Amino acid sequence: MDGLQLLQYRQQDATFTGIEGRVRQSLTRKLGVTLFGDTVRARLAGGGLLPRISASCAGVRLDASLGA
Repeated sequence: MDGLQLLQYRQQDATFTGIEGRVRQSLTRKLGVTLFGDTVRARLAGGGLLPRISASCAGVRLDASLGA
């Protein structure tokens, strides 16, 4: 068929290892900061890497309460 990409997938045993975390610190009664991140590694039983695994993530968030 023209214009269609042919994909073939196979099922295999795999091992997933990961961690996720979040730390929040209040700076004042109305202001806080949060550090967060996660990562996942996955390998096929035969030793190859798995495709389509999410990239690692890390970030900082500032929380503010503007109400009374």
